Amino acid sequence: MALSIAVSRLVDQGLLNDNSLLTNVAATSVGIFKDEVLLDLSYVEDSSADADINIVMAGDGTIIEIQGPNSRDILQNITEADISNKALPYFRCVETKVAGIDAIVARLGVTGELGYEIVYDSGFAWTMYDALLDAGRDHGLGLCGSKTVGIFRLEKVYHIYTREIDETTNPFEANLGSFVQLDKGDFIGRDAMLAVKEKGVDRKLVGYEVDSEPIVVTPGTPIEIDSNTVGKATFAAYSPTLDKVLGLGYVPVEHSQEGSGLTIVTGSKKVTASVVDTPFFDPKGKRIRI
Repeated sequence: MALSIAVSRLVDQGLLNDNSLLTNVAATSVGIFKDEVLLDLSYVEDSSADADINIVMAGDGTIIEIQGPNSRDILQNITEADISNKALPYFRCVETKVAGIDAIVARLGVTGELGYEIVYDSGFAWTMYDALLDAGRDHGLGLCGSKTVGIFRLEKVYHIYTREIDETTNPFEANLGSFVQLDKGDFIGRDAMLAVKEKGVDRKLVGYEVDSEPIVVTPGTPIEIDSNTVGKATFAAYSPTLDKVLGLGYVPVEHSQEGSGLTIVTGSKKVTASVVDTPFFDPKGKRIRI
């Protein structure tokens, strides 16, 4: 068993840039699974120059996910390794065979439920797909598109690079400050992070409930207070789990408290919303750790 890390890197200015999945599958090897269009490999190589590790790009690999309360029972039937909660806890990974195919099974996902990401050679893509469907047939396994996964991600407030976080965002305003350990010694962006923490932030990422039917929100959709544009929405959608229209966006700190009223401007239409606590679903994260 090894460690999986979903990571956004800090640049010197203390801003978030890029996000990747790192899997430490051996004592001196780190695999990186990422869209090569966004990945700055030279940054990774330069930052790890003094470390005794070997960087392996999964250029010919692909990833398929199985998510949901029954995912362990389904996947265990075709996986050689023990993937029980004790053997493979949340955010860990293991090299094994799935349906006879060499793979890395990572206890990850963005649905807010128990789930796994399977990394393997793309030449076996259909074989793996068929094996999972066959194994899940008696468990009611179904297919799930990216739009549906996006709603699950919204319910859990899992950030998306280029939407909730980008090169203009620092971790504290994105509510990721708990992942910044300023007392662990020097790291890239630490001085900038210290300055931000000392000064405080001007805006915060908030969750809100919309007081209307579902709306279309694209990154940058204006948020108004008292007819003045004060922030930007990043996403909104109807949540079938909670039977509510939910959204995320950045607003000034003074308007980030629960209960604050907002107006979301979508084209010529304006809808009212209220700031609420997040995550919207399973705030203690119990379901992903069962």
